[in-house]
Order: sequence, then C-alpha cells, then structure tokens
Amino acid sequence: MAGTRGAKGGDAGKARARTAAARHGTVASAADLLPAIPFTVMMKSGELYLSGGRLRFTVGVDVLLDAPLAELHSLAPAAIGIHIWRGPKRYRFALGSRDRRAPIGERGAAVTAMWIDALQPLIGSAPAGVTVRKPWPRWAWMLSVVALTAFFIAAVILIVRIKN
Repeated sequence: MAGTRGAKGGDAGKARARTAAARHGTVASAADLLPAIPFTVMMKSGELYLSGGRLRFTVGVDVLLDAPLAELHSLAPAAIGIHIWRGPKRYRFALGSRDRRAPIGERGAAVTAMWIDALQPLIGSAPAGVTVRKPWPRWAWMLSVVALTAFFIAAVILIVRIKN
C-alpha cells in the first residue's frame, strides 16, 4: 500500500525519486477528484500533473492540490483510480478515459497503472501517528450503490403512501 521507499528512505529514496522523475518526466492525465461521499455530482473534474517533484490537480484555473512529493504518502490503487494522502487528508482520484462507451473496468486501468508506476517510487509511507485506511474493494462499492438505491426507492414509496 505504501510506496517502496519504506522506512530507510534517506539518500537511497531520494536517488530512486530522482531516477523515477528522470524516467517519467512529466506525467499528466484527466482525473476526477472524488469527495468523501462519492456522488458524481460532487466530484471535480480536472487535470492531474506530476512534474518538477510536485503533484498538482487543477480544475480550470483553480488549483485544488499542489504539493511537493515529500509531503505525500501512502499511495494505494483503488477500484477506479488511486488514493494518495497528504498528512491525514486523503485525496481520491478516479482516472481514465471519460469515454462512457468504454467498459467501466477498462476505462482507467491503463491510466491508473501509469500513475502507480510513476508515483510508487516517489511516495513514502505514512508518518508516525497518521492512520491510513485501505480503499474499499469493488464489491463494497457495488454493495453501497445497491443499498443507496434501495434506500431512495423505499423513501419514495414511503412518501407516496403517506400522501395517499
């Protein structure tokens, strides 16, 4: 879950970071920043950039994340993208094609793999005292969607029965 830098970090970790940055140069892609409650109407669509030792997420002219890689930790692949932490704050990015004709499982697999490959050598483990939760697996997301849908259907039925 955490980066490969591990507890040793130090000069060896910095050397790996420089090597990876030289190998990857600038990495950029379309991304969606997901809110704590993952409703698509609340997500922010923009661009995720890795360049010059910084990770940056912009929506138009608004900069929502601009952090040196040294401040980031605990990269984790998720069902539709990546999770990355800055201190105790988690950023959840959905990555991949916005082409809705592509199957959901294929939309972001290649882009997610590209980001994990670029960030894994550069991101360290969580600092002492910071708790990092694992992302939900795909089955948990699907179950939550079904449960939310059932809740809203039950609420509509209840409201209609009360009015009649």
